[in-house]
Amino acid sequence: MARPRIQHISAQELNRRTLAELKQQYVKQSYEARRRYKQLQAKYPGSEIVQRRQGDFKPLRQMKGITKKELAMELSDVTRFLSSGSSRVDEYADVRKQTIKSFHDNEYKFVTEKNLDPMMQFLEDARQKHLAAIYDSKRLVVVFTRAVKRGLTREQVLGNIEYWAEHDTGKKSPRLFASRYSSVEDFYAKIREENSKR
Repeated sequence: MARPRIQHISAQELNRRTLAELKQQYVKQSYEARRRYKQLQAKYPGSEIVQRRQGDFKPLRQMKGITKKELAMELSDVTRFLSSGSSRVDEYADVRKQTIKSFHDNEYKFVTEKNLDPMMQFLEDARQKHLAAIYDSKRLVVVFTRAVKRGLTREQVLGNIEYWAEHDTGKKSPRLFASRYSSVEDFYAKIREENSKR
């Protein structure tokens, strides 16, 4: 029999509980969140959710001096993760299939299971640099496909994104240059290195 789905609880609602109640619930739910995260990491090591959630759901013993309000916020985040369809491997597989189908429905047939994670990373990088205000998502998807065809590395793509964000070149389609490199350290490099050893 399947376990009932965990319902998300807001930080405001959790703040009404005692610190002892919050601690007891956090211990159980953070353990379950770490277990699910490890399963996702094993199946989809380069995925957006694995990258984004890295280091989350720490054991309570590592959170010395945490206040009731901070614990309520942490627990709210844990319940949000556990209540989402992306927290279980089988449901996350369905989410990925639906995402790929959505790209295909919009005539981006090149998006596959193999290149979904780099595509999502590219779109997230562009979002973090606020490029969505300059370029629509269709244009960004086209830029990503051009970068893949040209064989640009992630660091080169990030360098181009940084350049576009600084120079607001939104009047025309952004141009990719292989000579541009990111000024920030690639936080996915370690994961790619570990995956290449497998």
